[in-house]
Amino acid sequence: MADDRLDQSWSSVLVLVCTFPVVVGAFVAAARGGLRRICLRRAMRSLGAVVAVMASMATSALAMAPESAGLRDAVGLPGKIVIGVTCLWSIGFALYGIGLSLVHVFRTADIHEVVLPVLAGVLVWEMALLDVVTGAYPQVPAGVRAVFVLGAPSPSRPCPGGRCTGCATATG
Repeated sequence: MADDRLDQSWSSVLVLVCTFPVVVGAFVAAARGGLRRICLRRAMRSLGAVVAVMASMATSALAMAPESAGLRDAVGLPGKIVIGVTCLWSIGFALYGIGLSLVHVFRTADIHEVVLPVLAGVLVWEMALLDVVTGAYPQVPAGVRAVFVLGAPSPSRPCPGGRCTGCATATG
């Protein structure tokens, strides 16, 4: 379950990093003339958070990717030590940054108080669409009928259809 939550957090951050510039850009473009410059200036802090997370991930990829083995060999042992230490720091920074970015959504409330709910709503819909497309939820087999009842069955309100196999209030 922890692995699924980590994968979900990672996907949320990637979707957020891609969505953030689009939503903030649309918000800044929709702002009136004088407010546009203020919103753009405030957005630079949030953009810095996006760039920091991406840079830390790029640094860790540099240290671990097989394609960059030639670069690691060219810098020698001192360079490999620097790359390794930078990689460890970057992994810690990226994990901490992922958590903070999901909690604070890159501080978009600093730009304007409306950006945060708009960005959160867009992110929720994108994640729901991503879950549907990737098949994150199992399909209900054909012939199985789902019944939603408010409250638990009771003797005064038996299970729908009179058939219950999982509780003490079975009526049939």
